[in-house]
Amino acid sequence: MEFILDDGNKISIPPTYSQNMNSTLGILEFKIKGDQTQTLINQSKNDFSVVILNPDGTSYTYYQGKYYAFSNYTEVVKQYTSLYNATTLNDEMNALRAENADLKNQISQLQNQISS
Repeated sequence: MEFILDDGNKISIPPTYSQNMNSTLGILEFKIKGDQTQTLINQSKNDFSVVILNPDGTSYTYYQGKYYAFSNYTEVVKQYTSLYNATTLNDEMNALRAENADLKNQISQLQNQISS
């Protein structure tokens, strides 16, 4: 897990590799130390990422997210609620359905052009 601090430095936290983890299923566990927690809470940026390090030395970002201090509970609830607003999700689903129908139409037109 990586955190980029306001000054550009990075805090890297290795996985615990405890029995709670199952990396095949994507179940990961990290333990953030108290001093690291205090540093992170004092940052204006609150982004983190889970980075996978491959045996060949390459890496890729597996997950990105935001963290909030527990004292900022209302912001956490607000962010979570906004993710699951039924009206917003319904609007997004309708837009995706329309886009899907349009793409199907385009595929059909291309297939007709190829067969002509």
